[in-house]
Amino acid sequence: MSKSVPGCDCARCPLRDAPGPVYPEVRTHAPYIAVGDFPGDVDVREHRPFTGAAGRHLSASLGRAGVQRSSTHLTNAMLCQPPGNDLRKLEARLRTKNAQIRRDNRQLAKYSPETPPKPLIPSPQDCCRPRLAGELAHHDRIIPLGGVALKTILGGKPSIQKMRGSLIEGLLYYDEKQNRMGVTSGSIGAHPVKMVATFHPSYVMKVKKWSDTF
Repeated sequence: MSKSVPGCDCARCPLRDAPGPVYPEVRTHAPYIAVGDFPGDVDVREHRPFTGAAGRHLSASLGRAGVQRSSTHLTNAMLCQPPGNDLRKLEARLRTKNAQIRRDNRQLAKYSPETPPKPLIPSPQDCCRPRLAGELAHHDRIIPLGGVALKTILGGKPSIQKMRGSLIEGLLYYDEKQNRMGVTSGSIGAHPVKMVATFHPSYVMKVKKWSDTF
């Protein structure tokens, strides 16, 4: 199925034929934005983020914190669902394919230097990041829900286990040329944000020890 989502590189995305997209619940003027990892089965079926049991859990948890779902922009780091709902398996396949592309490019550079190198396959997060950056630009209170969401926003390899519940405060920036986003103490074109990450509600429902502290 051909897709063309504004702000997303759907043509190059490895999820271009996957279920989705599940568009955000747009509330441009809402103070909060909650960012999940990617849509689940129910979300894809309902064409709406955070539905089913996970959505009810999120709404209840937000309510206990004094935040209403109706005052929260809801979105995902990735708008489409990985095959089998398993992003790690997809990432492993992409690493294997990109390793082969690098080997092929080394051979091209050696034996056919006039031939342009083959481009690497981007991750779904990379393809969706420009769109997510545009959504985040309208909000100053950010709630990343899950490790994928946190890494897509901050870059690098932040641990959701270690950073969960900690206040991250600074200036959110997006480098369009490098397709890179992060929070820093100073950057041109950035805007001040406060961010507190926690686990994705579907994870909390599976690992009961986190239910009371989500």
